[in-house]
Amino acid sequence: MTPPVRLLSGLVLTAIAGFIDALAFIELGGYFASFMSGNTTQLGLAMSGPDGRATQLLGGQNLLMPLVLIGLFFGGAFFASFISVRETRWYSGRVVVLIIVLLLSALFLNQIPQLTPMPVALLAAAMGAQNAVFKPFGAARLGTTFVTGTIYNAANDLAKGLRGYAPRRRWLQHVYVWLSLVFGAASGAILYNLIGLWSLLLPVSVLFVILCIVRLRKPEFIS
Repeated sequence: MTPPVRLLSGLVLTAIAGFIDALAFIELGGYFASFMSGNTTQLGLAMSGPDGRATQLLGGQNLLMPLVLIGLFFGGAFFASFISVRETRWYSGRVVVLIIVLLLSALFLNQIPQLTPMPVALLAAAMGAQNAVFKPFGAARLGTTFVTGTIYNAANDLAKGLRGYAPRRRWLQHVYVWLSLVFGAASGAILYNLIGLWSLLLPVSVLFVILCIVRLRKPEFIS
């Protein structure tokens, strides 16, 4: 089982991912900051030609946006992994700082009318980086920005638990991760309706609190 403090911090990060993905989805007209499977599918659909049903559903072909988002996600994940591959005491803190910088850059660059909405794509880099905050540990994959594998793991652990091959309640940890993403996405959409992209200040504030906790507590708290 995953330690409670680690589980809670991971759930908060996953909720942040849902929150940010909802904002990106609205701002970018149906593209994702964290769901690269969805962006990859949309890329494939855009490649199907201008006359297909898929292109009509998408409102036209757009090869550039999914490519940019996938590339930025890859770049964010690479850079975050690069600066955290040597597990020093504060490696997680450095990654959190990177995420905060990317979120604030997306927010303030998007205030320049000539650039809107392209800076929002930087959210994909932030989401790629977030996956490097935690090293794999315990049953639940925490802090990630996707839950397809989490839903499978919940079903798998439930089956194993019923057969006596895993703790009976371990599958619930995966459910908590999924629910945190749902909660984050719903919260992001609601707050966006009130204050638009300035909603990003909420996850930035939460990440700053996490950063302070990482600095004050033992390194095992989040590493």
